[in-house]
Amino acid sequence: MSGSGDGQQYTIRAVDRAVDILLVYQEQSTLPLHELAGRANLSKPTAFRVLSSLRQRGFVSQLPNGDYQLGFQILSLAAAHKRGMKILDEALPFMNKVRDAVDETVLLCIRVDDDRLVLEQVESGQEIRRVARIGERIPLYAGASSRILLAGLTDHEIEAYLKRTDLKKLGPKTITDKQHLRRELATIRELGYAIGSNERQVGGTNVAVAVRDYTGKTVAALQVTVPIERWTSQNRTRCLQALARSATDLSTRLGAPNTTQLIVDEDHAED
Repeated sequence: MSGSGDGQQYTIRAVDRAVDILLVYQEQSTLPLHELAGRANLSKPTAFRVLSSLRQRGFVSQLPNGDYQLGFQILSLAAAHKRGMKILDEALPFMNKVRDAVDETVLLCIRVDDDRLVLEQVESGQEIRRVARIGERIPLYAGASSRILLAGLTDHEIEAYLKRTDLKKLGPKTITDKQHLRRELATIRELGYAIGSNERQVGGTNVAVAVRDYTGKTVAALQVTVPIERWTSQNRTRCLQALARSATDLSTRLGAPNTTQLIVDEDHAED
C-alpha cells in the first residue's frame, strides 16, 4: 500500500513540476534551462528531466542555442480550445432547437488530433435517455460523430490516419476493418450523415451531420443519440430532418457556402 501511495504522490509531484514549468512561459517566451529551473523553483537536474518529457510529447521544443520554448502541442491545444469555444457559442441555440424538436440528447463534437472530443451536450427530457461525458475523447473511427469528422478530412489525411491507427474493437459493432471503414466514409460523403449503433456500448444509436466553416471544411459534428428502443423509422427521419436544418443554419452562421441536401438512404439508415 505504501508503495502505491508513494507512486501516486510522485505522479502528482511530476505533474505539478511540469505545470510549474509551463506557467513560467506566461512571463517570457524563450528561456534557458537555468532560468526555467529558477523561476519554477526546481533544481536544474529536475527541470531537465521534466523538460525532456515535455519535449518528447511536443509541449516544449529546444532551440539550437539550447533555450526552450513552447512546442507545437501547446499551440494545437490552444487552437482547438479557441475554435471549440467559438463553435460552442454559436451552436448552443441550434442544439436546443434539435433537442426540442426530437426530445433526444444532442452532442456537439470537434476533432482534436486523432480523437473526437465531446464539447457539449443538451440532454433529452425523457426519463430514459442517452448521455455523454463532456470532454470525453473517442477514436475517430468509432461512432457517428467520429466518422463525420474523419470523412471531412482530405483523402491524403484519411490514409495517413489509417496508417498510424489500429482499429480496436470497443463494442459489438465497432468497425475494425480498414477497407470497411473506407467504404463507410465514402457513403457518409455521399449521403451527408453518419449512423452508428452499439459501437462502444450496447443500447444506443447515434446519427450525426457535419458543421462547416467559411472554407467549407468540417469543423464540428452535431449528433443525436437515441436509446435503441426508440430508434424507429419515424424517429430516425425526425432526427435527420432536425439535424439537417440546424447544421445548415449553424454552418451558415459560420460563413459556410451552400450545403447539399441530405440523402436519406433507407438501407443505410437501418444499421
